[in-house]
Amino acid sequence: MDYIEVLKRAWQIIWKHKVLWLFGILASCGQAGNSASGGSSAGSHSSSGGSGGSFPPSISHWFDQIEPGTWILIAAGIFLFVIILILLSLVLGSIGRIALVRGAQQAEKGAERLAFSELFSGSMPYFWRVLGLVLLVGISFLLAVTVVGIPLAIVTCGLGALVIVVAGFLMPILVQQAVIALVLEDLDIITACKRSWQLFRQHPDKFIIMGLVLNLGIALVAGLVIALPLILVAVPALVGVIAGTEQGIMNGLVVAGVCLAAYLPVALFLNGVVTSYTHTAWTLTYLRLTEVPAN
Repeated sequence: MDYIEVLKRAWQIIWKHKVLWLFGILASCGQAGNSASGGSSAGSHSSSGGSGGSFPPSISHWFDQIEPGTWILIAAGIFLFVIILILLSLVLGSIGRIALVRGAQQAEKGAERLAFSELFSGSMPYFWRVLGLVLLVGISFLLAVTVVGIPLAIVTCGLGALVIVVAGFLMPILVQQAVIALVLEDLDIITACKRSWQLFRQHPDKFIIMGLVLNLGIALVAGLVIALPLILVAVPALVGVIAGTEQGIMNGLVVAGVCLAAYLPVALFLNGVVTSYTHTAWTLTYLRLTEVPAN
């Protein structure tokens, strides 16, 4: 397989069919949902720290005025918001994944135009199977890491953590190929997983190289570059905290919030373009190794 040809062809496809960028945004919603849940957790820690005296007395006093029952309602609201966000990200992410696979295949077969409505509606027959696959593998992997991986890492004084790292690298590749197999060959969940594993066993070197290039190279580096401006967004809030006054903190938080709201759509768009590229490249990889005919 010509890796350079696959990478070039993936870029040609998403540049010609920019509708795939929209589905890339949908496919990346799962990552955005994880980031949001992490942010909520961080926020709760900051609040508890503030009431302990790390904020100026006026703000600490404001936290102390909140009744325990109100804190419970706030925590329940945050928990409900995170659950809804995760479910929404799974739904949108599954639709985005399916549409990117189908769009890449159609473009590779010579389609001159890809319509959003056709890709969206055409994704529905595969939706529940892809969603079930992602949930099944995700939950199984989480349980395996919790029940086996972490105890193994502890018993082996950290050496077992290498197993978790390797599994964490290979699992997204296997899931990606299972989704592609399910969509392109119209398979059920179990058969798609078997097909993914079979293909990986036949071409482990090719998948590992593409995984290093796409997942640890392009996607990781692009993600870091996209996230870099968020450090600058935090500067006004940091300046306000250093000032130590209630007005300074509030002004810093307001400015940081406005900057964050302005940059998030840009970050989401850029992440969507990168996601559309990596998913298209993975689909082309599958097509090159299997020569699956058009549906």
